[in-house]
Amino acid sequence: PHHSKCTNFNALTYNHRFECKCVSPYTGVGEDTCRDRKECNRQNPLHDCDEPHAECIEKEPGFDCKCKIGYRGDPKAGKKSRPCKDDDECAEDIKNECNKTSTTCKNTVGSYRCQCKPGFEPDPDSNYRCNDRNECANKNLQRPRMCSSNADCTNIPGSFKCTCREGFVGDGYKCKADKKQCEKCDKKSTTCELNSAKDKYIC
Repeated sequence: PHHSKCTNFNALTYNHRFECKCVSPYTGVGEDTCRDRKECNRQNPLHDCDEPHAECIEKEPGFDCKCKIGYRGDPKAGKKSRPCKDDDECAEDIKNECNKTSTTCKNTVGSYRCQCKPGFEPDPDSNYRCNDRNECANKNLQRPRMCSSNADCTNIPGSFKCTCREGFVGDGYKCKADKKQCEKCDKKSTTCELNSAKDKYIC
């Protein structure tokens, strides 16, 4: 039959008969049917693929080893003798789907994950992007530096900024009354002093 070869027996012993033998990688009774050995059979594997980093792919005849997604190797890699290596998806933007504004790509063995940047929180509908946190809506999110009670908070992607209100000066985290308020005082008849609340200069 197909996939077998004919072998002559000893003429004295077998009376000039012949024998059919299946050729590798086929198996079976040569005089009947030769079938592929199914090297990728999970119950009785007959391959040397680099599992679990590679998968066995049946061919007829034989098999191929292919590196799984998240692993790489040379064109003939995939066997134990030519193992697959972890593919760093974070090394090239084209290999990962992480949102660059809100996440940082972190490589893992055989895959990657998208980690929220400071000022962002996980998006329940996506593993590849994060949502901006509104620090102005919750002052506890501003820690360790919080806007002054005399400043306005403005939310920006991934952060916030504090701006001293009119009549105050400072960096927004610390605001003090602006001494320019004293310019309206009559220097001849009044003195300019900070009120008891220390939030305004009065004449």
